[in-house]
This record gives sequence, C-alpha cells and structure tokens, in this order.
Amino acid sequence: MMLRMLRLGRLDGLLIDDFSLNQTEGVPEGYRTIELETLTTYSWLRKEYEALLPQFDRGTYLFRAALEPEMETETKS
Repeated sequence: MMLRMLRLGRLDGLLIDDFSLNQTEGVPEGYRTIELETLTTYSWLRKEYEALLPQFDRGTYLFRAALEPEMETETKS
C-alpha cells in the first residue's frame, strides 16, 4: 500500500529496512536511497504490558548489538 501511495505521488518518501527493500525488489524507478548510519529505536507497548518494557528494550538492544559487526563491514566496503 505504501509503495502504491509513493508511486501515485501521495508520499514524498518512505523509510524501510533492508529486508523490506529486498522484498519489494529494490528502489522504485525514479527514486533513490539514502542509507542511515544510525537509527533511534523506540519501544511502544500497551499500558497493560508496561512491566515488560525493560525486557523488551533489552531484547532490542541485543538485536541491534548483534547487527553492529554487520553494519561495520558494510560501511567499510
């Protein structure tokens, strides 16, 4: 849906990750990519799950830390 809106000129830009970009068969014709070096991540949980927020944030931290060696390799090449 978002790609359709982009192609129709209803959106000026779209922020997606590598996986999603690969699933959509790359950058649409007439557009370009801008790689982000860092991206702030926010956790959003419903109030009833508030007690789980520290565990959720820890999981996000571990996931991002696991990606860092991958990111360093990509920026060096």
